[in-house]
Amino acid sequence: INNYQIIAMMGDVDIAYNKTTRTVFSWWTWTTNPNSIFRPDCAGFDNFNKTMAAQTVAPAILMAMFFLTWSVSQVTAYFLKMPDLAMERNRLLNVFFSLILTFFAGIHAMAF
Repeated sequence: INNYQIIAMMGDVDIAYNKTTRTVFSWWTWTTNPNSIFRPDCAGFDNFNKTMAAQTVAPAILMAMFFLTWSVSQVTAYFLKMPDLAMERNRLLNVFFSLILTFFAGIHAMAF
């Protein structure tokens, strides 16, 4: 996905591309902005400030979801006395940061 994110960002460069190249570059924009797949204006994110706030807070919300999942697994493993149900913290952090790294190009593109 990282290669496609770079292709999408190349479409934002101030260079005059031919129509075919511009079409190919614009097709991959969903990789840098997953919100473009959905219609955020239907959910009330119809202006720049609301959209920017939602995109900025999204990684923190994702982190909270990962922490909540980890916490539930720890509590469940404790009460059921089944230690195999407890998620390993290092693996969960690896998954979280791998996901953040995957969409880092999109986070970076949002900054400009």
